[in-house]
Amino acid sequence: MAVCCAAAGCAQPTLPPISAEPLEIWFGRAKYVAAEQPSIEASGGVRLRYQGRTIAASRLFIDMAAQRAAGSDGLRLIDPQGELTGTAFEYFYEEKRGWFEGAYLETGPYRVWAKRLEISPDVRNPSRNNYRAIDAAVTTCEREHPHYLISTDRASVNARFRLTAGPIRVKLQDRTLLTLPFFNYGLTGKGEFNLPSPVYSSLTGVGLTWTERAPIQDRGEFRVSGSAFVLSRPETGARFAWNFAEPDVPPSDREETVRFQQGYFETLLEESPYDEVDRLAAKKLWVGLSRALNARAIGRRRTDLSVNKEWELAAGFRVDLGFGAGEAILRAGSLSEHFGTANVPARQRLALESEWANFVGRYDEDRVKGYARGETRQAALRFRLQMSAYLYEGGQEYAWARPGIEMILPVSQTTRFGISFSRAFETGSSPFLFDRIDARNEVRLRAETVLGNFRPSLLVKFDADRGDFYDLQLSFGLTQHCLEPFVFWRRSPGLFRIGVKLTALR
Repeated sequence: MAVCCAAAGCAQPTLPPISAEPLEIWFGRAKYVAAEQPSIEASGGVRLRYQGRTIAASRLFIDMAAQRAAGSDGLRLIDPQGELTGTAFEYFYEEKRGWFEGAYLETGPYRVWAKRLEISPDVRNPSRNNYRAIDAAVTTCEREHPHYLISTDRASVNARFRLTAGPIRVKLQDRTLLTLPFFNYGLTGKGEFNLPSPVYSSLTGVGLTWTERAPIQDRGEFRVSGSAFVLSRPETGARFAWNFAEPDVPPSDREETVRFQQGYFETLLEESPYDEVDRLAAKKLWVGLSRALNARAIGRRRTDLSVNKEWELAAGFRVDLGFGAGEAILRAGSLSEHFGTANVPARQRLALESEWANFVGRYDEDRVKGYARGETRQAALRFRLQMSAYLYEGGQEYAWARPGIEMILPVSQTTRFGISFSRAFETGSSPFLFDRIDARNEVRLRAETVLGNFRPSLLVKFDADRGDFYDLQLSFGLTQHCLEPFVFWRRSPGLFRIGVKLTALR
């Protein structure tokens, strides 16, 4: 233990060893009590440094037997994950846990205020923290005059950056826009509010869509979703899933109805070409039970196609093939569909769907972050393989495979183009349009740029066999400090969506 005294002629007491780790203390004045429980009362710019963390305060009391520090006035806790200030605290520096009152925390892009904040190390990864806050508010804006705040009576953030809070109040310019009884959000997500989102399509009219997730312990998740429209029947869905592979990692979120809505060359809502590889490469071994009613098939040529699943049991796992990343999902359940005036009755079916992708060349975190910000000029080449096989009640079989190649061509720090070629092969027949592949010989083009605060993007899909552009997507974002309102339009099925992204999370 090292004790550093700033005052001239200050005597340094001989202190008993308390840990194998070095403990360093700087102070202007101090009173040392040599008793059964030795302690130090220090003042005058006190700093305590231990195991990579530093505590600074105007006055500090250190109980060396309990390895505890307490104090008030000018408190600062400096940690590799962020910096915390407060008016009073108690902190057990060996155990890396404690509580803070009048707390203000900056960690990554987040700024957090709390009446009381409790911090503790994660059991599985002690280098990361778990947080619990009372009467808290959070934003990704500047500390002074933030454009928005999310306040809550209680909240917790685990070491995997999963936020659970409730009730919450969303405020914009000090005006409460929305109050929710419960909120669950991945802080490492894509930076969109998980709040009801207005949508419009020519088939359904104006509507609202919302998905809410509730974690179950550290491996499970219960999700409910719903959409209500003026001109169409409401959509509802529920799903329970459990991930056996890794704690605090949500089970795969890829439902069949949005299979062709997830991917850099599938939708403009996917901003980075590397998110797919990250998703495929993530550790996964999960099982799930779900039910869906009037679920629209997004991204399909038949825009009025929707399906019902009375029940479905599914299991997913990662597939490692060569130098790429992939996943496979096995589904068993009942399926029916309807489009126009046609209704296909329910049949039992067994489905196996798989996807594999890789990047040719170096794949590292710097490139991932660079593409997410649009700040890299390094081109990328990727191979992709998608496959599905189905066995229906009565013995009918159907399968398809679609290999493809994708190129991403940045032309400047703010502009990039992409092109994709794919060819599909089929065997057998299916009673459901939902299971059939739409385009067999396809070319896709994507372009995006940044013009000051304006972020336009374009995605075009061309069916070479039919000779038509069967899908066109446009997205426009306008960055306003920490927020980016955006509009998204898709010609098929005439979808119009409005949302807000958090620029600090890009």
